[in-house]
Amino acid sequence: MIAASVVAFLVAQAFLSGYRPTYSLADGSTLRVVIGTGVYLTLVGLLGSALAWIIRSTPGALVAVVGLILILPVLFELVLPSWGTRIAAYLPTGAGASFSTSLPMPHALSPWVGLGVMALWVVVGLAVASVVLRRRDA
Repeated sequence: MIAASVVAFLVAQAFLSGYRPTYSLADGSTLRVVIGTGVYLTLVGLLGSALAWIIRSTPGALVAVVGLILILPVLFELVLPSWGTRIAAYLPTGAGASFSTSLPMPHALSPWVGLGVMALWVVVGLAVASVVLRRRDA
């Protein structure tokens, strides 16, 4: 995913060069964002795999991943407006966005803390999947 992210960045810069100033990988946090995007997508894939092993159903795992990545953060922010954004920062989407974007966001984690939180989600998911698989399929 990192290679795909770098290629996508370079191709996008080539297309956009005629319309606006472009960035290089050496500009500020651009390299961190490009590599972070590949790392984030890899971690989401691993989290989805863990959920699939836990749920043991492809449609169920797809619904769980979509719910966890896309729906749950929005629900927290809508239902609990006063502190839901702080909670959403620790969900996979908020944690991943903190190291895969350079845009300032309110209540966002720092890039390295966000990477750690996202990695923790994956480690916990894989640990739970390991326990469930050993008990259910052993």
